[in-house]
Amino acid sequence: MNRTRVTPLPRSLDPLPGESLTGFLLRLSYRLAVPPADLMRRTGLSQGSTYVSPVLSTALTAAMIEDFSVATRLSPAEVEALTLRPLTRHFPPVRQALQKAMKLHWLFGKVTRYCPRCLAGDDSLIQRRYGGTWPALWRLPDVFLCIEHRCFLEHLCPACGQPITGNKNRRLISRSAAVGLHPAQCRASVASTSGQWSRGQFIAICGARLDQFTPPDAPSQQHIDLQARILAKLDPHHPAEQSARYFSELHLLSSLVIATWPAGNLQALDPTAITTDRVLAERRSGEEASLAAFTSNAPPVEARACAAILLSADSIHSAPDRSTAMSPLMPTYESGGRRAQRYNTWEFAFKAARQECSPEFQRAAVTILTKYQHTGQKGRRRPHPQADFCAQHVPAFLLDEWADRYFTGFPGVAPDSLRRSVAVLLVQRVKGGSAPEAAKFLGINQSGKHTGLVTGLTRHLRSLGLLDKFHSAIDSLAEELPRTSLINYRRRREAMLDWTLPTDTWHDLLERTPMPRAQRDIAHDDRKRLSCSIYIWAQVTKGEQRFAPCPPGARSDPGRHYLTRGSSTGYTALKRTLDTHAKHLSAAIDAGHSTGQIAHSLDN
Repeated sequence: MNRTRVTPLPRSLDPLPGESLTGFLLRLSYRLAVPPADLMRRTGLSQGSTYVSPVLSTALTAAMIEDFSVATRLSPAEVEALTLRPLTRHFPPVRQALQKAMKLHWLFGKVTRYCPRCLAGDDSLIQRRYGGTWPALWRLPDVFLCIEHRCFLEHLCPACGQPITGNKNRRLISRSAAVGLHPAQCRASVASTSGQWSRGQFIAICGARLDQFTPPDAPSQQHIDLQARILAKLDPHHPAEQSARYFSELHLLSSLVIATWPAGNLQALDPTAITTDRVLAERRSGEEASLAAFTSNAPPVEARACAAILLSADSIHSAPDRSTAMSPLMPTYESGGRRAQRYNTWEFAFKAARQECSPEFQRAAVTILTKYQHTGQKGRRRPHPQADFCAQHVPAFLLDEWADRYFTGFPGVAPDSLRRSVAVLLVQRVKGGSAPEAAKFLGINQSGKHTGLVTGLTRHLRSLGLLDKFHSAIDSLAEELPRTSLINYRRRREAMLDWTLPTDTWHDLLERTPMPRAQRDIAHDDRKRLSCSIYIWAQVTKGEQRFAPCPPGARSDPGRHYLTRGSSTGYTALKRTLDTHAKHLSAAIDAGHSTGQIAHSLDN
């Protein structure tokens, strides 16, 4: 399409500090006494249509900047300053909007807020005639109050009770064909006895003056301080990387606060929390309860509600221990045991923005993620996004000290089953895949064994309301494990795969063990040698004796339980000898001794 030739307008205006493109067009059209639609055509923003996309308030094309500059006699830099493009490096949603990278919630495209006193202007002649400023920053959900006038921003008309740009506005300027409207007049449509006929009724423009409205309440000092910090980070002189990281993290935390509200309300004394209760309740029920609204974590347009959410999010962001501060925001489960869909929405946003967050924030945030995410194939899981250990560092049977420290207080669960399942889940955490695959990796899915893994345990703990506690315990263990001396248990299992205690070593161990003479006849019972082999295997690999790779006959032989019966002095002494031998074997395997060397055991 050929561009319409643009010529200078008969008169123009100097932009007010921080003014938006919309605000400038409203003031200039009022001065020229022309409809905003005509002005947008004459400045090159449209080709004659009354529809102009609100995305132009974010950025203009180079051709539009050139035309607008010619028509209004502004410099290209002044024209670009009317949009949000100067915030590209400081405020990630602006960059994302320009890249069309994702659905945006942290830019208001269809609505705006306003401060009545700012719209009234100052005592200058130009502002008395054409009104005050409509700042571009009012399109950011993060800007919820006017520090100069110490009042919350509004978004509804005090007369008609509708959003000032109309309920379903999808234009840069609504009702842009109307002429003579003051920039501070409401442009929402209202039912009327005359005017334009639409959908079976007459409609007219509300026209109420927004600059004559007195806000009903004042923000607290906490809100003012928070807004000041946010505005400081939007200043072009503030380090852009720091600002971008802050807003990425603040928005993720705010979305999580929304998803968990009222649990996400961490500022119990904040009076704006009552408004947030109402706004989010309306979003999740009643007329607004569409699936999109119910699952949305988008910031509310209502400034007081948004202030309460941002205040809670900022308190988490500034906490010394963010993981602890985020603990009230753990997932909740709805009827039927399903996790609230709002968490899935949040996870998508986190994955899209995580690279813009600090490593410290990422480590804290991953505790909120679904611990074991499905790949789309039944029963299979994705690896956890952050893990500082590998699958081979997980013992097949959870160590005693770990079980005692983290996994007590889960009634109705067999301890062996619990410890086995935790090991499987830790492998799934770093390796992904299904529970049987993780069990096979650990060597605990032998044919015919009923291992009682994961699914039944999860269902049981969820019914008791203990699933969050269980996941938190796994998180804590996963954080501790990399700080221990990591052991390659898989190498130990592979080295001991075909191992049994050699007969000569068996006799030598018995000779070293102080035992009553009557018990030394066990040296001639090969079942006892095999049962001791099972015991040593379990000590070395930290697996369960029932899964030891000994000859099949030994596994079902009653003699294998020799070491677990009784507590006589001889038996206790033999265990100490076998434990010492197991430590030597473990050290030899960890040092990289060959399978052949291990097969001959350690005679010295």
